[in-house]
Formats: sequence, structure tokens, C-alpha cells
Amino acid sequence: MTLLSLVKPSELCVVVKANAYGHGSVEVAKIAVASGASMLGVARVSEARALREAGLSCPILLLSEPAPGEFSACADLDVEVTVYSPDTIAALNLLGSRSRRVRCHLDIDTGMGRVGCTPSEAPRLAAEISAASGLELAGISTHFASADEVNSAPSVAQLQSFEAALHQCRANGISWKHTHAANSAAAITFEEARFSMVRCGIAVYGVHPRDGASTEMASELGLVPAARFVSEVSFVKEVPAGQAISYGGTWTAPHATRIVTVPLGYADGVRRDLAMLGGEVLIGSGKFRIVGRVTMDQLMVDVGEADVTVGDEVVIFGRLGKQELSANELAARLHTIPYELFCAIGQRVERTYVP
Repeated sequence: MTLLSLVKPSELCVVVKANAYGHGSVEVAKIAVASGASMLGVARVSEARALREAGLSCPILLLSEPAPGEFSACADLDVEVTVYSPDTIAALNLLGSRSRRVRCHLDIDTGMGRVGCTPSEAPRLAAEISAASGLELAGISTHFASADEVNSAPSVAQLQSFEAALHQCRANGISWKHTHAANSAAAITFEEARFSMVRCGIAVYGVHPRDGASTEMASELGLVPAARFVSEVSFVKEVPAGQAISYGGTWTAPHATRIVTVPLGYADGVRRDLAMLGGEVLIGSGKFRIVGRVTMDQLMVDVGEADVTVGDEVVIFGRLGKQELSANELAARLHTIPYELFCAIGQRVERTYVP
């Protein structure tokens, strides 16, 4: 794995939450562990359960506190739990025992403003976890808010706040195994933030984490996109000049042309307004415009006089021959990020895994 060699000697936690960013959590998790990942990261207890039921016995980290009704499941599933509130720490302690302690990672909010204890609270909570008979302080973590941006000042400030809290915990005689702060962006660009482990998500899937990053930037790091989003032509028709296409007739043919139908729609993760935003697809050796509103199950493409037939492959993002429509390129067109594109791909889209 390229990321493993990049972050050495830090260990790698591969984040497989949200169905591995739409790629398929169980399949990705198995490959990640076989390739050297030390831990898997999930957002929900249900995600951890699915991995355990699939036979994965490696360490799994729940990246935020579970709901109170899920505390016992965390213990039963042998999941390492992110904590930041006294009530959760106390409740988990009651579930653990000296023979089977619940492993906790104390999360410190150094500027993300989402979850986590304050830096000033961290030494006290770390001491409580360390002293609890049913708990083990397995790690201390934080999360960067702006590591994917060019301006590094906010990340530097967060790092300094985190290191000050770590120093105070150590000064109080507290020890733990994993120190982790870096997401994909920080793991790639911020060596000081790698500590003993990094948590990588989007980079694992071959996408550079910086907003608007080019394919070349990813290639320089050895990142290769893991996914292609493809379908095929299901219907081809000739239409005359003035023919309206799709709901509302928002596009009409300026001249006689050929329109192909593709069986993908917004139920599958293709934005309804993609045509209005200049969306394109790859078919054969050409790049063609999507026209009319994307419907729930289908979209239409103007292929002009190109030789396109039913069954031809259609690429929403990915490579086809010498051409490529990258996820970053499509995300920029939609004013979003590749993460959202991947997570939006519906469950009825078949995932095919190539060795």
C-alpha cells in the first residue's frame, strides 16, 4: 500500500465508514487488513457489527461515542470506543472488567467544533479512564478541520493545542498506546501530525484529499482511483430539431441528433441537475453532454452522429481508454467534494471487485 510506505513508522487506520465511502465496507476492509492496515475506523456500531459478522477480527475503532443503548454492543463486539464525556466513560466502565476491559480513545476537540472534550478537560478524563477498572486508555486523538486547505495556520494551531494536552497527560503519569490526529490530508502533507497512527479515508480510495486536486497531484503520490462509476447504453433514438428531452423540456435539440438513454438516475447517485451544470459522460472514444433533467432511473446523452449502440459502456467517472473523467472533476462541476459523490451512489448499483 502506498499510504503505508508514506506514513511509516506510523500505523494505518483505514476508515471504512459509510460503506467504505460507497465502495463496499466488507470488501475494502478485507483488502485493507490483508495489505497491512492495523485498524479499521467506523462511524456506527452497526458498521462494526457488519465487519465482525463478515469474520474480521482486527481492531475496530468507533470514531464517535455510541448511543447509550449501544454501549453493551460495543463491549460484545470488542470495539475500541472513542469517548469524550464523563457519563459515557462511567457507563462503559460498568460493562468492562479487569479481564476484558473496554478500550477507549479519548478525543480532544482542538478546533473542529464537532465532538470531543476540551483540551483543559483532557488530563482529568484521561486519568479517569486510566484509573477505571473496566477501561483501558488505548488512545488519545483529535481531528483537523482544515488540513485539506492550502493555509496550514489553523492546523498548526490545532496541533499545538493537541500537543499541549498530551504533554499534560504524560506529566500526570498517564500512558496509552495510540496517538492519532491525521486524516488523509494531514497524513500526506503534515508529517508532524502523524504521531503513532493515522486515520485515512479518501486517500485509501485513490483520491487526493485537497479540494480541487488534479489527477496529476494524486498520481504524484501513487494514488490510483479505486472506483469507476459505469453503466451502459440501453436505448438509442433519432430525434428531430426542436425535440424536448426529459421532464419539463429544459433542453431541446438544436438540430437533428441522436439521443441515448442510460439506466442510471438520481436514485443511483447521479444528480438531477447534472445536465444544467454541464455534466458529461464517456462513451467509446468520445465525451458527450448529458441533456435534460436526470430522472430517478435514467439519464439522456446527446451523442450527435457518433457511432453508439446499445450495450456500449458509459462512464460517469473513471477512465475509458485514453480518456478520464475524474471524481475530482465531476465534484468540482457539482460544487462539492468526491466524498459526497461516492457516498451518494445507491445500493442498487452493483459493485464489482477486480483483483
